[in-house]
Amino acid sequence: MTHPHRLGWPGVVGLAISTTLVLVTTAGPAVASAPTITSFTPTSGPSGCVVTIFGTNFTNPLVSGVDFNLVPAAVGSVTSTEIRATVPANATTGPIHVVNADGTATSSTFTVANPGGCAPTITSFTPTSGPVGTPVTVSGANLGGATSVTFNNVAVASFSTNTAGTQITTTVPSSASTGRIRVTTPAGTATSSTDFTVATAGEPTITSFSPT
Repeated sequence: MTHPHRLGWPGVVGLAISTTLVLVTTAGPAVASAPTITSFTPTSGPSGCVVTIFGTNFTNPLVSGVDFNLVPAAVGSVTSTEIRATVPANATTGPIHVVNADGTATSSTFTVANPGGCAPTITSFTPTSGPVGTPVTVSGANLGGATSVTFNNVAVASFSTNTAGTQITTTVPSSASTGRIRVTTPAGTATSSTDFTVATAGEPTITSFSPT
């Protein structure tokens, strides 16, 4: 803001002196980005169960640790709002903690139980179509210990599961028809959200495309 002051000196006409008001501001402290936990699923399960934790501020800054009642857990995928962590050996019933550089989030109680609610989930499968005999990879969580895999209720002859329990590899069984894929474990059954399309042998199929 400028305030002109006219001087009344003899012989000086129209001379003005300006004074300027300077405002100085200081930046406030940076907004903290401590994590928060809004929910998790399943709410119970044994050691080795993969638990999906939902919340905020998981990547900015990136989480540095997850524990189940203070027992450190192995962390799989991490997004800004979702973490997949494995219930560690020797874990006991209690809260889940998520830690980053700005703070710690504490959940409600996770119950360590066998089998608990550690049901399998199917997140995707590839390819999405093919004739009988086509190799198929089913991805998800808690697939370890699977007892059966079906294509529209037709059981496959054989399948294998990776050690993390996140993928099953198999082939489309004889007499299968278009429908959902299901994976059954002692804790429950997972059903795919979309159909696998069984094509006639010799028909062209699309397994993927790029870019999308």
